Amino acid sequence: TCAAIGMVLWNHRMNLLYGDAKYADVLERSMYNGVLAGLSLSGDKFFYVNPLSSDGSHHRVPWFDCSCCPTNIARFLPSIGNYVYAVSDNEVYVNLYLGNTGSIHLGNGLILRLQQTTQYPWNGRVEFAVQPEQEAEFGIRLRVPGWCGSVQVNVNGEAPEQIRIEQGYIRLWRRWAPGDRIVLEMDMPVERVYSHPLVMMNEGKTALQRGPLVYCLEQTDQEVPLNAVQVPSDVRFAIRHDSGLLGGITVIEGYDGAGQRRLTAVPYYAWDNREAGPMTVWIPEEQPKSLRVYTGQIVGRS
Repeated sequence: TCAAIGMVLWNHRMNLLYGDAKYADVLERSMYNGVLAGLSLSGDKFFYVNPLSSDGSHHRVPWFDCSCCPTNIARFLPSIGNYVYAVSDNEVYVNLYLGNTGSIHLGNGLILRLQQTTQYPWNGRVEFAVQPEQEAEFGIRLRVPGWCGSVQVNVNGEAPEQIRIEQGYIRLWRRWAPGDRIVLEMDMPVERVYSHPLVMMNEGKTALQRGPLVYCLEQTDQEVPLNAVQVPSDVRFAIRHDSGLLGGITVIEGYDGAGQRRLTAVPYYAWDNREAGPMTVWIPEEQPKSLRVYTGQIVGRS
């Protein structure tokens, strides 16, 4: 958990140094997955380590002899507002999408009030109310996450003639007036993620991600033993928001060509908040090939 928080802090500073959205991508993934998984939904138990698989015996505990993770979580959560916006001269960079109202001091002395309304990370629609002190010309840069393959944006109901993306940000430069509105729509499909081929333990396996959230399988949600679940290429994914499950989450369900449910996945940050059982992030795409003993005759060697 501390390492995930360190990843957020490092990439926040790299983003400020280079103005590149790729660092905010890593910040966001670390925050939503590695950091949040370290805290129970009840808010009183903690993970020191956050494994990507469990046999059901790994659980959060109230405290550690080396108590860096609980105290780091307590420090980090109130600081999340520091990572939402960044400023450079007369431009504001929007790095995180979450419901908030920010009061931002631009380089020309103008104070900009920017309000976000969204259900992110459950869907990719974000609405902005732009409230500068008075009409003024300045820029607003909206981060396009690396997982987002398609994005649309409009200002006061009209799409820009051309969307300029610079270092991972949509750049909107214009004369803004109080009451202007921006709507950002980010496509948020279920994606298969693969690890580096040299990670041999993950050969033939995939992980599921939707938006910034990495998903996992817990045995309690499956109709078959967890080690029998597969996601071959014909599995089709559907999403379902369940406001009564784990504090309100969007669930991924996988169905085969016959419409039979093959798997149910929940966000990784929310695992181990129900009955104990196995969990995994990496899922086989097909059964591994079995080997048999060669019984033929060896006639020579070179």
